[in-house]
Amino acid sequence: MTTKFAYKYSDLGPRRQPAATAGKGCNRVRLLTLLPGVSGDEITVTLRMVSLDALNHTKYEALSYVWGSEKEPIAITVGRRWSLNVSRNLAVALKHLRFEVEPRVLWVDAICINQEDLQERAQQVGFMGDIYRRAWQVVVWLGPEENDSTCALDFVNTLNRVVSVNWWNGTMGPAIGTEMMSLWQADHSISFSAMVREGLALSALLDRPWFQRVWIRQEIFLAKKAIVQCGHKEILWAALKNTAFCISEKNFYFGPLQMTLDRSNVFRERLALVQDLGRERPDHLLGVLKATMASKCKDPRDRVYGVLNMLDPRESNAGIIPDYTLSAAEVYRNLVVHFIAHYKSLDILSYTRLERC
Repeated sequence: MTTKFAYKYSDLGPRRQPAATAGKGCNRVRLLTLLPGVSGDEITVTLRMVSLDALNHTKYEALSYVWGSEKEPIAITVGRRWSLNVSRNLAVALKHLRFEVEPRVLWVDAICINQEDLQERAQQVGFMGDIYRRAWQVVVWLGPEENDSTCALDFVNTLNRVVSVNWWNGTMGPAIGTEMMSLWQADHSISFSAMVREGLALSALLDRPWFQRVWIRQEIFLAKKAIVQCGHKEILWAALKNTAFCISEKNFYFGPLQMTLDRSNVFRERLALVQDLGRERPDHLLGVLKATMASKCKDPRDRVYGVLNMLDPRESNAGIIPDYTLSAAEVYRNLVVHFIAHYKSLDILSYTRLERC
């Protein structure tokens, strides 16, 4: 057995602020190549550096996923002789994402960023807008197949094939060639009493931890194209978005005792979230902060850094730059100071709240 050594990251280059050098070809990121394998093979990857400009000419996918617990990590192989620990959630994702014959080029934050280097981490977070925007597609990894997830994804595809959604004016119509002409009509209800399995499966799918993350908003917002994968089954993000709109616009109900009131409310909230994630226009800072109040993030500073790339350009220049050497309190204080100075307004104070320490 070949002895493996702990992987050591090479320096990406000069440490400059992203805003000062973006587009000049002097900033670099890492891309991961996931080598092919079959079930039981160890996970093997290679890493290479590319400039931000080179991303425009490189076919790669950006991964959107939940990091999960870092306890009991899994060792993957980098190159031939290096070992790198990743979370179990990520290891499971990579096993499902790799092809059997061909390599797959991905950007995965936990691997492509040296998480121990706070300066690099801040710089790379500043580049994430470019990384996700220039990716060929974003892969939303929801986790392995469980809780009848394949049934849920099949239901989404079935509904998406018969209903067409016009997102510009918020209307529905029949998909081209469909024979189920009445399903798109607003007064045509969806009864999950007759489709208990589909309803509960879709509810369980939307209840997965991915939908609670702060970062997903900008990751989907920036994507040219996105797919959703559960186990080895994948669908288009657009299909899930259209299905969420269709169900929300209709009278839908579950049979008695099939779903608790709390779970039914969560289901409605998730449907609204999926639709909101599909919007195409940048938002103002207060709007984004309000939308993410219930979202979760491992690092409290990411509640600010995780939404910067969704802001209107006039607000993204307000002077907020990722810096992980600052404490969470300092990040929040700077955010308030920048907002007040930029807008000459105290409105942001309405989003503060007192918590027990």
